[in-house]
Amino acid sequence: MRKFPANPVLIVAGVLVAGLCLGLAAGFKTGINKPVQSDALYFLDVARSLAAGEGYRSSLEFWSDTPSMRRLPGWPAAVAAALKLVPGGSDDAVMRTLALVCHALAAAAMAGVAWVLFRRAVPAWIAGLGAAIHPTGLYAALEGLSEPLFMVLATAGVLLIVTRKPRLALAGALLLGLSCLVRIQFVLFGGAFVAISLLWCALRRAAPAGRTVALASAGFALFVLPTGLWTVRNAVISGHFPVLSTLGGQTFYGGNNPVVAGNLDYWGYWVFPNEIPGETPMAELAGSMSEYEVDAYYNKKGMTYVLGNLPAMPRLWLGKLVRAYVPIPWKPVLGSYVVSLYRWILLAGFVVGLVMARRSVPALYMLLFISMLATGAVSVVLYWGCARFAYVVEPFMLIPASVLFLTHRNEGSARELRWDGVGRTGMEPGLYLAEALRPDA
Repeated sequence: MRKFPANPVLIVAGVLVAGLCLGLAAGFKTGINKPVQSDALYFLDVARSLAAGEGYRSSLEFWSDTPSMRRLPGWPAAVAAALKLVPGGSDDAVMRTLALVCHALAAAAMAGVAWVLFRRAVPAWIAGLGAAIHPTGLYAALEGLSEPLFMVLATAGVLLIVTRKPRLALAGALLLGLSCLVRIQFVLFGGAFVAISLLWCALRRAAPAGRTVALASAGFALFVLPTGLWTVRNAVISGHFPVLSTLGGQTFYGGNNPVVAGNLDYWGYWVFPNEIPGETPMAELAGSMSEYEVDAYYNKKGMTYVLGNLPAMPRLWLGKLVRAYVPIPWKPVLGSYVVSLYRWILLAGFVVGLVMARRSVPALYMLLFISMLATGAVSVVLYWGCARFAYVVEPFMLIPASVLFLTHRNEGSARELRWDGVGRTGMEPGLYLAEALRPDA
């Protein structure tokens, strides 16, 4: 144990350096300058427009002459800032490098979360390095996708909240709100956290103090602020409110249709609406409809399918959940097996950690984690399932899993040293939650 540095600054810095070295080595191995593809290509297109001072537009969409509402602004804005800082460089390399830096920063923040919760070096190293080597996150960074930025904001937000310092907690709520501008489905987290906290209070017969309620209310307001401003912007453009993203209808219909419900190869997955038999190509729709109208059209088509096939929906929902959360290598290639093996080990560590050392994980963290898990599961059921959607929750499973690396002696000490004091013997269940939610004076 003593060979691990016990200084939290050294731990966080060590995880950051390790994550950067791993990411950049993988980036140069696979091609740091190669053109980005898929979603990353659209993000980069908007970022280029922003960096050039041409506004939030996408030349790759059918509505290139109007401000775009399809892609969320978080990742394109970050990439645009990076492009401005590195003029004349390879745009693809800049975007990919920024994503790799974000991935390393998220891992360092996860190490910080473990340190704050347990005040022990080993869990902090395990959580941080475990996040750094997560293959799905590393893949997303290498592809220039938006998930690494989401993980930076979400993990840093959780880190500030679990300090239980009111001002830091409010800043953490704002960071979680900003993460919604990277993944809009996460906007459900605010409601999920409130509902799960109230349920926990009811089960434990505990009522949080008035100051806690006031702090939570202020945090909720800060959480919804970024999304609220984005929807106001979209309302000015489209004339409709609320519009979170005009990509939602395409995604919703793409994940709820006869192809993904009846074809085992696509079961629980997603297809572009053009591939649905009998569907009008988007190019034709865009010729007579606005960006908002096409989105509304696809939302209506998806809802019509869901309501018209309610008896078959549980099977489709199961497929989505399996695709997202069960580590099955859907493609018979080495990379898929490596990813699946890591996810199985993480899942096993998480379950065993909760069973063997559940009292060592503070209640506040578990409330945050369960709310994230519920948010992710609802998003998957509504839209479609894939490992990318599970990734935004999985690194947080490293916190309970890292408890397994405490000795029995250290585990007991961790309970005594925890900031919420919940580990004290004789505490009633109701006081457990009330103490966990109460901010420090």
